[in-house]
Amino acid sequence: MHFECPSGAHWPPLRSFTQLCHDDTPMVRRAAAANLGKLATAVHQAGEIALLKSELLPLFTALSSDEQDSVRLLAVQNCVSIAKVLSIAENQAVVLPVVRAVSQDRSWRVRYVVAEHLCELVPSLGARPLLARPSAR
Repeated sequence: MHFECPSGAHWPPLRSFTQLCHDDTPMVRRAAAANLGKLATAVHQAGEIALLKSELLPLFTALSSDEQDSVRLLAVQNCVSIAKVLSIAENQAVVLPVVRAVSQDRSWRVRYVVAEHLCELVPSLGARPLLARPSAR
């Protein structure tokens, strides 16, 4: 997929996608979550890194903490696609906290998907942060 996204956040398809990610209907949010990774890859290939970071990463974070487990599950499935277009440092700052949170999700289906994709994520996250224990509070 290749496209040009003129004027960043003012690009109409991106505005529409953002609205779909925040839609009241879970099925709509599921469809958006299912395609977030493809859109992130396409935006990255178009060279719009700033747009990816400013617009799509917040959507990824929001969808991965959605109230519906089916939406969270699909957002987690996109972790690998998103992680591939970010640096290790960016992944440690954005993707790793999401992975840690969803690995303790109340839904076994979400935790299952994390387990399924964790090996694919390791190269993008770096091994050291995965082995480190979160600090006790």
